Amino acid sequence: MATSLNTGLVALVRSSLGIDPAEAVVLAFRKGHNILGTVSAELVQTGDWTKWLAILEQIVIEVTDADELDGSFLVIFDENDVFRGEAYREASILLSRHGIPVNHAVLVADGKVMDYFGDRSDAVDYAEVLKTDIALEDMLTVKNRRRAQDVNPCEESSMAVMSTAVARMAELENREHENVADASAELSHELATTIADYAENGKVTEEIAGWIAGTFMSAVGRDLAVAGLAGVANGTEDLREIYLGQRAIEDREIFEAGANMLHESLTLIAGTKPRAGILCALGWSHWVTGNMTQAFAMLDLALEEEPQHSLATGLRTLMLNLGIPKSAYGK
Repeated sequence: MATSLNTGLVALVRSSLGIDPAEAVVLAFRKGHNILGTVSAELVQTGDWTKWLAILEQIVIEVTDADELDGSFLVIFDENDVFRGEAYREASILLSRHGIPVNHAVLVADGKVMDYFGDRSDAVDYAEVLKTDIALEDMLTVKNRRRAQDVNPCEESSMAVMSTAVARMAELENREHENVADASAELSHELATTIADYAENGKVTEEIAGWIAGTFMSAVGRDLAVAGLAGVANGTEDLREIYLGQRAIEDREIFEAGANMLHESLTLIAGTKPRAGILCALGWSHWVTGNMTQAFAMLDLALEEEPQHSLATGLRTLMLNLGIPKSAYGK
């Protein structure tokens, strides 16, 4: 039982983060039988756990609807015994104090998966994780798309992409709307049409890439497109709720397809401004679905493109202050 629980938890964390973590501690928030979100931190040097603990406390305090959580799981990828003794005790005390006790802890070390506490007699090869239903499903459905480490560079966009982008940006700048609702409805409709084209073509075409680039070169277009992944805003308050992750995603299939489209478009789109905006959108898409690790990784890439990018810095602050949003709970 413990062995299947351990490999299942590691597979779930691996699927949620979209990576095979190394030297990291991962906290998974639990509600019933569901994992609602994950937070992870690398353990590169001794003492790093103290920084993670401080961030963790801030997230736990601010996490939306924390009183609805039942508990948590810890999965510790720790070859160098960084997260031992005091580190674990402090994390466990912190989580219990906030009503999210650690229900089970798993250790991954020396290529083995085992109970964090124990004599390692239950240890199994990490390869067993790859045989779980979760891992096999990921392999079959290519579920782990949109990872920060898979973002492709683009030195120069094609003439077709650039001309479409310029025309799209000019179109957005010349639009006049009386209110946010009309602007959001129009852009959401265009976004849905573009996502449908993407699904029909099976890839991001130059025309689609140009439309995305032009949209994200406009601040208004970018902001409405990001929100448009999750739904239509009927006013500024709706727009605020969508951005803050306080509204459920209206159509998860469209959301996933749209986010995948944005990720793939980076292969064809060059230029700091559109790329930074798209990376912010991808970071936000991970955050509203509870994947804090990939969210911050995407924002890091956005800040590499443009170190003072206002949306990237704003989203980073927002995520740190709010923790896991309501939208990650499916609400």
